[in-house]
Amino acid sequence: MEGADLSAIEKRVEIEEKLQAPIQKGDKVGRICYSLNGKDIGSINICAKTEICAAGFLDYIKMAGKMWIHSL
Repeated sequence: MEGADLSAIEKRVEIEEKLQAPIQKGDKVGRICYSLNGKDIGSINICAKTEICAAGFLDYIKMAGKMWIHSL
């Protein structure tokens, strides 16, 4: 890569398709990949910064209420 045009580095974000709560702090949720001239040169994991709990019944009721209010 010596003498390569580093401004040509491309970044691609890949998020796991089937994430399901609960997600623990530090769990891998995707990765960022870097490439230069179509060749992968590196990647790094994307990890959850905080814990994400599974939604409960009341969470769904609140969400439905907010959606209904915004539709008025």
